[in-house]
Formats: sequence, structure tokens, C-alpha cells
Amino acid sequence: MRFARAPSIALGLSLLGLELTAASTARASPDPCATSASVSPCFDADPWWIPTGPSAFAGVPTAHTLSAGTLAWVLGAGVSTRPVVLVTASPHPEGQEIDVVELTSTLTVGARYGLGRGIDVDAVLPFVPYQTGAGTESVTSQAASPLAPVALRDPRLGFAATLLGRSPEAPFSLGTRLALTLPLGGAHAMAGFAGPTLSPGFTGELVQGRLDAALDLGLRLAPAVSFGTVRQGSSATIALGVSVAVLREPLLAVGLEGMLRPSLVGPAAGAPSGTLDLPAEWLASLRFEPSPLWSLLIGAGSGLPLSSARAPGAKSETVLAVTSPGFRGLLTARYTLPSIF
Repeated sequence: MRFARAPSIALGLSLLGLELTAASTARASPDPCATSASVSPCFDADPWWIPTGPSAFAGVPTAHTLSAGTLAWVLGAGVSTRPVVLVTASPHPEGQEIDVVELTSTLTVGARYGLGRGIDVDAVLPFVPYQTGAGTESVTSQAASPLAPVALRDPRLGFAATLLGRSPEAPFSLGTRLALTLPLGGAHAMAGFAGPTLSPGFTGELVQGRLDAALDLGLRLAPAVSFGTVRQGSSATIALGVSVAVLREPLLAVGLEGMLRPSLVGPAAGAPSGTLDLPAEWLASLRFEPSPLWSLLIGAGSGLPLSSARAPGAKSETVLAVTSPGFRGLLTARYTLPSIF
């Protein structure tokens, strides 16, 4: 009986050895979200945030808050092409372009509730229904898997307050907000950061007759990771929107808005001199409000070529070539339900 158990004991020890080896290998595998990673996927390839309140714009939040007991819903769908492209060293003078994210889409579901006294709370759940691209593993591995086609983006919780001009008839309003982004998104799918993001901001809005203009200044404080010769992480946000009503009843308005996201983190190690990571976009929109409760907006735009990461004599470097999409399309629908409680 003792000798009959010997093969079982040997098999058990072999399996235990395999498990320990696998665990040791898992622990030794590099963390793509670590600060030492040279090409990290742990940031969001689509940083366009659709505001939850009844804004006149696709990306600029309103300075006005809801009346007490009012619930506002927003459903947004967006698509962007080539938002993340890497240029690597190659015999060609311009380098070899890799579409890390060739196309990505975002479906956003959000709600905002008015607490009264000029204070709102909101929640946003964005996710990726479809995307394509080579992914960052195509740069660091010869047996790379493509970018995950479906993923969850980091959800957001926040509050907003109107500091000046609470009355709907006030020509000028000043609002503030604070959002907390939870790191639940698919970091490996370039859909979220490795840690939480804190986003304070201020919005000033001027309404004069048919004209609605808003300026938004904010911060997005997030963990920094390296991506080629730039770093993705904390940034400032500067957004300006102008909307003009063509018709009043029902409301039909055309709008134009621009957004800058200057980085607040330094360049990656080995970055060539003159590297500038300045994502910028513009978007034109058409907004239709068949009633005060409903609002539909469709918009299209593209990135602006303000970033510069291709430097002469840096052929051995992996550099970031595109930090804003080649094309962006947006469609949003809003519904406001007054006095639910």
C-alpha cells in the first residue's frame, strides 16, 4: 500500500511545483500600468466627457443647476478614428505608424438630480460597445493580441453648484463642479486609468438673446504613465462653446466648440527636445429642442495638429504621433423630468 501511494504523491508534488512556478511567473510579469512601463495602455483613449446637465453643447458643461427634485437624463453615442497612433523607428524617414487605436466608440448613460439651493449630483456610466486597433502589445511583443473590442470606461460620480446667476433669466452664470472617476474601466483596453481621477472645474456662461456662450476651465488629476516619448496623466481642460439660435420655437441652434487638454506631467525619459503633447479638438453641432423637456444634438469635428513629437535625430525613439482623433462624431439625447419627488 505504501508503494501504491508513491506515484500519487509524486504527481501531487509535480502539480504543486507547477502551481508555484506559475504563481512566481505571474508575480514576475511586468505590470503595464507601472510607472516603469515604456508604452502603457493605462489611460483613456477617448477623453471627451458628455455633460449630464441640460447643456447647449456637446462637451462644455452648463453653469446652471436643476431645480429641486428635477431629474435629467442623457444618452450619448460617439465615435472617433485614430485617436492613438504610435510612430516607431523604421528605414522610412517619417517612421512607421501603428494604429494602436484605429477606431473607438463610446456609449454614455448619465443622470443628474437637483437637490435644491443650486446644488446637483450626477452619475455617468460610459462604455465601449466596439473598437479596433493593434493595441500597445503590438509595440512590445511579437505575439500580440489585438485591442479588446468591448470594454467599460471609468464611471464618474460628481456634484455641481451654481455660484452666481441661479435664476434662469440671469444673463451671466458661474458654476463649479467636482467629479470623481472610479478606476473600473478596461485599462488594458485603453479605456481607463490605473487609479482614481479627481476633476474640479469652473464654468462661466453668458446668454444674450439668441446667443449662448460658455467657457469651462478644469483639471483632471490622474496617475501618470508613459506612452512613447510623452506621458499620459494629469491635465488641464480648457473648453469654449458658442451657440446661436436660428429658430426659437421649436428651438434650432448651431454651435461651435473647441477644447484643449494641456498635459500637467513632464515628458517621458529620453523624450527628444521640442516634444509637445497638446491634445486639441473642434466640433460643430446642430441642436434641436422640440419641447423644453427634450433636446437632440448631433455634432462632428476632428483633432487639431498642435502636438509635436517627431523630432529630427530621434529615429531610435518610439514617439507619439497623434493625440487627438482624425474624426469625431457625436449624437446626444436629453430628457428632463421635473419634480419627481
